[in-house]
Amino acid sequence: MRKLLLLCALITASGTFFLSSCSKDSNLYDPNQKVNEYNNSWNQQFGAIDPTQNWNVATTVSATAACPTIAGESEMRIYSDAPLEDESNLMAVTKLTNGAGSITFDAKKAANHVFVSIKNSEGLFKIYNYYAIVNGTVNITPSDYITPTRSGFTRAANCPVIKGEKKTMNLQYKTLAKDAICWKDDWNTKTVEEWIQVYQNHISKDKTIEYYNPGPFTTESIATKNADGSFNYTVLDFTHFELRVSEGAKWVGATKNIEITLLKGVAQEEAVPCWTLGQGYKLFGPGSFFMEGQKYYCSEKRKLYNGIEGLKQVEKGFSIVTEGGEIKMPVVYGATAISDRLGYVYYKDGQDPLAQPHYILMNDARPQSNIYFNSWKGDAVGNMALSNWSEAQKSLWDIPKDTKMYGTSYKLAFFGENHDQEEATYNFPAGYHIVFFVAPYQPSNPNDYSNHNGKYEEGIYNYSLPELNKRIGHLESNSNTDCPTYIADPNQSWLSARGAIKATAWTFNGQTFLGFEDGTDEDLNDIVFWVQGQYNTPEPPITVPDPDPLPEPQSESWIIACEDLGNTDDIDFNDVVFSVSHTAGETTAKVTPLAAGGVLPSNIYHGGNNLGEIHNLINGAQPNANGQYSMLNTGSKGTPGSAITINVPADYSVTNHGFTVKVKDQNESIVLESAEIGTAPQMLVLPGEWAWPTERTSIGTAFPMFVNWSKAANTAIDWYKSPVEGKVVK
Repeated sequence: MRKLLLLCALITASGTFFLSSCSKDSNLYDPNQKVNEYNNSWNQQFGAIDPTQNWNVATTVSATAACPTIAGESEMRIYSDAPLEDESNLMAVTKLTNGAGSITFDAKKAANHVFVSIKNSEGLFKIYNYYAIVNGTVNITPSDYITPTRSGFTRAANCPVIKGEKKTMNLQYKTLAKDAICWKDDWNTKTVEEWIQVYQNHISKDKTIEYYNPGPFTTESIATKNADGSFNYTVLDFTHFELRVSEGAKWVGATKNIEITLLKGVAQEEAVPCWTLGQGYKLFGPGSFFMEGQKYYCSEKRKLYNGIEGLKQVEKGFSIVTEGGEIKMPVVYGATAISDRLGYVYYKDGQDPLAQPHYILMNDARPQSNIYFNSWKGDAVGNMALSNWSEAQKSLWDIPKDTKMYGTSYKLAFFGENHDQEEATYNFPAGYHIVFFVAPYQPSNPNDYSNHNGKYEEGIYNYSLPELNKRIGHLESNSNTDCPTYIADPNQSWLSARGAIKATAWTFNGQTFLGFEDGTDEDLNDIVFWVQGQYNTPEPPITVPDPDPLPEPQSESWIIACEDLGNTDDIDFNDVVFSVSHTAGETTAKVTPLAAGGVLPSNIYHGGNNLGEIHNLINGAQPNANGQYSMLNTGSKGTPGSAITINVPADYSVTNHGFTVKVKDQNESIVLESAEIGTAPQMLVLPGEWAWPTERTSIGTAFPMFVNWSKAANTAIDWYKSPVEGKVVK
């Protein structure tokens, strides 16, 4: 509480009080007079105080990370909100080893969530999500995150996804497994089961279809129909030399058609994080890596890739290998008018990806159905093609470049290794390969994407791996004479045997992007996604540098607001106001003088160190002849003083901040410090965005809910968010 260090008074014969330099007779003056006046004024304005009230809106929170898929050393950062959000502040920074570690930091008592990023040694985000604060703790695992919704945050529910309608595409491929017999000519290639069916349908009762094998082997039949109508089947070992060469018979891959399957119950969620329109311009604007409308292999882009070697990375395509956990795909950019569908295929080592079920994850991947300005499900962005941008302002349809964009996120479902689980899960076991595909589609009803009734543009259906495009007959061709040397061998302008390159991946600011081509301009950005989750990439994507990175959110800030007892009735808490900014894990903090509503000399101390007099710190002010100052920044926030750096322990907390203020009134010195619990305070700890009351406006008048908080510490804990207009500084 307050301490009256020196109080000396004499009473004249007439009973008049005047201040003197010394008097030890305690009976001449009540040293607690101002304190008593202040307490009486407090009781009149606010009533009884909750005996547990500590006058601090901050509390300590302990965060523990357990993410074993993140190998080696990584860095965890904890924010009050996603880094691009206006109210985001950096709360804590710490190193993790193999995804494990902990740190304690300050948070508002009213806070129920934080935002956590964990970046691995390669500079990629492995965790980038919101997490709940529960009973003063935050548990950080790949699956314990929470998702923002319009009404707040929610935890991931059980996976409701089920398989829907199938569609056989007019896209054929040869299986990798040698499961068919080629009989003399390629056109006469069938699986054993197909050959058997042919013989069942066409062999007469007394007819035997034989395969003649010269050499030491006897004549053998693939299928023999007996007199009684039964069949004998013989599967010939065509890998044997004499069987393989005779009559040209051999085992080959069967010809099959691609089948795609719609998924029902796929949830759409707000993508985390948001990003800005200007960031999109950096990636897709003029001179960028993936400039809209410019072929990815043109010479100007090769300069950005650092030549052929970088181009090789771009052309390798993209697939991932799961490490255990969820895989999410937020839509973040789109420059197309085509109604694309986006799907995925998962498979184990040794399995043929084209032979596995193909799941449609996004029925409608158009940008206008997935990307929004200012808030999720707000204003749809529409086609983001470069023709709609203004280069001078780097804006889209005159929308400023710093406008926030919110994409839609989709989670992949896992149906078991054999795709036979009725109940899907979002949790992929480790070791599964995942490849992606784009299926351009025009629905028969533009308002209904729930079926296959429309038309698939099979000629521009493609995978994220060129070798799979080759297997469905989609080959790379380049007839553009302006860009003739785009392959690894600059002397060749076209390789007909190479699969079409219709997708690529890159990393930018810690996120992994996947861009697809759905047309012919080869800019690989018609629809663009983030790929998030616990996975690794067999072929590391190219890294795109950020020429103008966005600033990191500032350290979490707290305001210490004081009453100096110069007037004991206004209780405006603007007499001495300064902020303290600190990020847990760091050993310095910054103190910024903000306002001085008192006129008395008031010095700020921390740990016994005098940081200076508040008025002088704000603008260099000096006292008048009476030793008093003019008030500063009590009608508006005005200009603060310069920040002062102080040394603190890495686990420093504003719940035990260590600041005092010494106020001098002639011969009287008053020390303002944290109040004893349950007593009237002269020092409050408040959020850094707090706007203090204007001069002689009681804090209860400026913030009506403050009275409730004073009486009951667990009630109205966010009272500072509801000021009365005109009663606080701006």
